[in-house]
Amino acid sequence: MTSSYMEDIAGAVYDDGVREVCNTLLATLPRADHRTLGELYVRGLLHAPGRKTIRNIASVAALPESSAGEQRLHHFISKSTWDWRPVRAALTRYLHDAASAGAWVVQPRIVEKSGEHSVGVRNSVVPCLGRTVNHQHVLAIWLVGPELVCPVNWRLVLPRDWLTDDGRRRKVGIPDHVDCVSPTECAISLVSDTVATMGRLRRPVVMDARDVDTAAMIPRLTRRQVPYLLRLRGGTPVVAGDPAVGRYGGQAMPAQRLAELVKGLRQPVGDKGERLALRLQVTPTLNQADGGGQARHVMVAEWNTAASTSPQVWLTNMTDADTDALLGLSRLTQRVDGSFAAVSTRVGALDFEGRTFQGWHHHKTLVSLAHAIAELSLEGEACLPAPAEPALICTAGTR
Repeated sequence: MTSSYMEDIAGAVYDDGVREVCNTLLATLPRADHRTLGELYVRGLLHAPGRKTIRNIASVAALPESSAGEQRLHHFISKSTWDWRPVRAALTRYLHDAASAGAWVVQPRIVEKSGEHSVGVRNSVVPCLGRTVNHQHVLAIWLVGPELVCPVNWRLVLPRDWLTDDGRRRKVGIPDHVDCVSPTECAISLVSDTVATMGRLRRPVVMDARDVDTAAMIPRLTRRQVPYLLRLRGGTPVVAGDPAVGRYGGQAMPAQRLAELVKGLRQPVGDKGERLALRLQVTPTLNQADGGGQARHVMVAEWNTAASTSPQVWLTNMTDADTDALLGLSRLTQRVDGSFAAVSTRVGALDFEGRTFQGWHHHKTLVSLAHAIAELSLEGEACLPAPAEPALICTAGTR
């Protein structure tokens, strides 16, 4: 592929993608200069080589007087008070109309950071890495369709020591209304925002929920009439109500243990029957004060091979969906991982160098717009610059 051909594609992406998407979605910003700077920033995210620093973005954003241009972009991202929420809501509706079917995928991610000043950073053991690292814990909700995968909203899990230190909060601008934000609360907040934007979710929410409190999450999703498919920790207690389980029914036991006890009920799945799956009617054991604990659910356990002893276990309230459809939804988390690596990291998802809470959200919002443009452009991914030296990342639920 020649250099001129790549440049032609890049120009087409900017002309046809950046202008159209930004004109539509940044119209929610009341100030004309913010709309202009937002479009220039998105252009820089798409085309700046290497890390998407303010300097690199300014260098390709056609801003006059480099140092002054950098200052304008820095202020727009890190210090300006423009509200990112209407932009994300507009993006959600825009992509929802573009995708004929699919699901919402809530994906946790661990992002390594250097130093101790980036908002929300902590130094602790990360299970998926097996060691202690400085990191941020980030959640995003993605719209996944047949030909579209894009993050539409973001949350940052804030450790308690960030929220109880008034001086630290003021320094990075954490708003007063942001209280104890756990992974569970962040996930529920992302879904709630999507429900508020769309009115009602007809597409299911899929999540690797091994690092959240499913006993707290399930009743709140149920009250919002959200269809969901959640990957459970092996030790999550459930009560089997399926007659096929015999003497193991009617008693609470760990989901993975139940699956292993009745694995003789497994059936081949996949095009060649290379995997095995078990489907059972169950009731999750929840805090009954929260409601939703008596609702009928389906648990699906999947083994990669007949010799595997530890299946993946998923829980859903979509009791009429067939097993193949549920397993297909479970694999959407892998599509999100692939899109994050192939597109998000190349449009700067990991490159924010500022330290403020609002700056982080501003940057992530415009990363989502850039990601959407790359996804919607016919050859969008081909025009993206090669990624910078990769930062350490992992899916938070990985074991």
